[in-house]
Amino acid sequence: MKNKATLDQQADKYGDPERGEDIDALISFPAAPEKKLQPSDMKAWLKQFKVGSRSSTVTNAFVAALLPHDEYDLNAIKEAMAFLGQDEANLTCVYCGDPPTTWDHLTNLVQDGKANPFGFGHRIYNLVPCCAKCNSSKGKDTFKQWILGYQQKKGWKNGTLRVEKSRRHDLVKLLESYQEKCPSLTAAEKELEEKLMGMRDAILAILVEADKAVAKARPKPKKAKPSAKHSKKAPNAAKND
Repeated sequence: MKNKATLDQQADKYGDPERGEDIDALISFPAAPEKKLQPSDMKAWLKQFKVGSRSSTVTNAFVAALLPHDEYDLNAIKEAMAFLGQDEANLTCVYCGDPPTTWDHLTNLVQDGKANPFGFGHRIYNLVPCCAKCNSSKGKDTFKQWILGYQQKKGWKNGTLRVEKSRRHDLVKLLESYQEKCPSLTAAEKELEEKLMGMRDAILAILVEADKAVAKARPKPKKAKPSAKHSKKAPNAAKND
């Protein structure tokens, strides 16, 4: 288990745009190509980005700010890991046993663009160590739906086994008992959500207007003329010479 200072250092390495650091971290550029970089690969970087395309980011930011969270308490985290039968010095993915790369929210924070009404927020007992493959495969499913149903996600072959069949039901029971230790949203928190979502909608409307203003102000780029190598007129011109 890493201490808080180490976790804070990891968080800092991604850069803070407010301190003038790399703004590329805020933009979803495509992944680097597996093959050798070609000039034609620049096409993906030249596409028009839209302010409104960040609507999901805005929603997630509001929801993340709204949801309750536990204070960092290393002893409480150790107790939680012990409840899961984890070795705190050698954590494993709670689902498949592989080395973990992240913390998975057992119940997702967002559902249909709002805080999940059955969610538990950023609480210790809503978080479990998880590997990238299980995290991607689980997606938006509840942990029970995913463990017992195995609806495979894009990018993983059908039939990919992430949790051994023999331990699926016992794992669901364990995680249900684990999650019972954190409370659900209160009535006051749900009322606050309605107010915040109204503010969110107002921001999204501004983003739409910003895209309209950009489209009106920016001239459309001229299409590049085909080179002589690819021009259909080049062979005819050669015949006339």
